[in-house]
Amino acid sequence: MSAIGSYAVLNRAKFPICLAKAQEIHNETTGWWIFKTTQTVGLEAFHQAWRDALVAEVPFDYSGYVLGNYLGVQQEINALELFDEQSEIGRALSKTFTAAFVFDAPPSPPPLVPDRLLAYCRDEYGSEDASDMVDAIQAADAFYHRGFEAITADNLVVFLIQ
Repeated sequence: MSAIGSYAVLNRAKFPICLAKAQEIHNETTGWWIFKTTQTVGLEAFHQAWRDALVAEVPFDYSGYVLGNYLGVQQEINALELFDEQSEIGRALSKTFTAAFVFDAPPSPPPLVPDRLLAYCRDEYGSEDASDMVDAIQAADAFYHRGFEAITADNLVVFLIQ
């Protein structure tokens, strides 16, 4: 199954409200024994804050999971951790998205050397799928760079896997 990938351009001043609303999301269980029901509380408030902060959203043409794979490739090939998924922000937003990678300043990741990328993809995905994954990861590289260009004094960018 595939996931949808995109990046969202958010108003920098309104993003802390989104983050606070994400941190408030929790499950509440009511009832007793087999009559228990669990409800997620706070999602609608988060979605409203997100809509209020959203400036634009740009879809990614490949599986959203490739956006996460790209971060792993950068770490493996270039020893560069672009985003800490275990950070407070990453954990809070994982309550609403499969994954969300927040960038408030544009990093400058080095290029992915083609033969090193191909070797990585062969090891990670097998020889049969390696060339397709090289294409997908190169597309993710271009997509991240396009998203980084949208970071301004007024806006930050969140890459999303949904």
